[in-house]
Amino acid sequence: MPRDHPLIVTSILEAETLGLLDRLLSVYQEATRYAHCFSKNAQPTTDSLPISDALIVTATMNSIALLVRTRPSISQRILNVILNFNPFRVIGSTVTPRDKVNAKSMDKTLRAFLFNLLKRYG
Repeated sequence: MPRDHPLIVTSILEAETLGLLDRLLSVYQEATRYAHCFSKNAQPTTDSLPISDALIVTATMNSIALLVRTRPSISQRILNVILNFNPFRVIGSTVTPRDKVNAKSMDKTLRAFLFNLLKRYG
């Protein structure tokens, strides 16, 4: 889009884009931040993403892979969040078999994401 577009203000559009990116990346930050909220019978104390929801984490990672490839201006921000995400820290202190499967699934997706980045850019 041209910077001097007559109808669209690019600074507002860029601010909105960065806000939406922050919301997308908050999936990983909230999962890591609220990992300590789980105990055997407890539920998260916030209205954020349930930590055991590996489907949302996996789907988000698959979608941001495209952003890393096509938008180099935001790739560093995305990589910082992804590299600080540890799927095994997310599952909490009491581990059920479902939690183990979820963590392994998130770990496998994370490894594939990073391996493809290394293969493409490394």
